[in-house]
Amino acid sequence: MQKQRARGTTTVATRLREGAMEDMAEQLLHFGIGRLEAIGRQAEKQSP
Repeated sequence: MQKQRARGTTTVATRLREGAMEDMAEQLLHFGIGRLEAIGRQAEKQSP
């Protein structure tokens, strides 16, 4: 009984950890895209 509960909590913890990793990856992706767009706008302003 306790082994099952322990296994259940580990799978939940693993799922939460995976979800957090996905969220972080998504945030980094959006941040990277935002930086690229900002750099692109600056380049447009600087070009004659």
